Amino acid sequence: MEESTWKNIFENELEDQGINHVWSLCVDEHLKAQQGYLQYTQCTFARFHCSHCSRWWNSAQVHILFLIKSDRRSRGGAVKMRIFKQECRRCNVSILQKPEITHENMKRVISNLVSKIQSMTYGQNNKNPPLNPIIYSNDVEGPHEKKHCEACKLKVCPWNIEHGEKIMVANPQPAKLHPWASSGVQQQDKRSSFATYTSIPSSPSRAVHELPHDTVVTFVIIIFIIFFLLLISNTKQ
Repeated sequence: MEESTWKNIFENELEDQGINHVWSLCVDEHLKAQQGYLQYTQCTFARFHCSHCSRWWNSAQVHILFLIKSDRRSRGGAVKMRIFKQECRRCNVSILQKPEITHENMKRVISNLVSKIQSMTYGQNNKNPPLNPIIYSNDVEGPHEKKHCEACKLKVCPWNIEHGEKIMVANPQPAKLHPWASSGVQQQDKRSSFATYTSIPSSPSRAVHELPHDTVVTFVIIIFIIFFLLLISNTKQ
């Protein structure tokens, strides 16, 4: 039921933002980074209910991963998404609980997703900033302790980036853009992808220690003059 809600919101947002090509959306609870996909992440607000102790808690750090892949022929594409879970911090039983996200926050997440598709696939930049989630409660606990956050355990949680920890992504590859996307957007895609580009220094050239020819000649002449003067001095003595 929840997946169908995400799909309906996605289809409506595509229409609202003027994308007439066919795009699909699926929810995958085991989704991981894949080659050839643009990786896009968001955080939203949600609440959780522990199935073991019946405790409720709120979090504004509910991590969502999207993998976006466009189709050159149809000019449409496919999106896969994963909503990461959290564990109850009061229970000794490690059970990952699904978040309950309000319809309004679902719409905001999808609106940001479609804007990303517009920018990265069709070269149409949205001048409006991404929509922030609505925080429905001041009592926000969040997933960190990291040991209770599924995204942290898999080292894909954006909280780790903010606190200086390294994010490991298996085989990161920036997505290939359609030929109709502008070159400026292509450069933006390279900067915003998960891939890390390392500058590899070239092999050092051999140092040349030989002196220039003129310098060698001058040096020999000076030595000869000094030797000649010493020889004359010894002769007079």
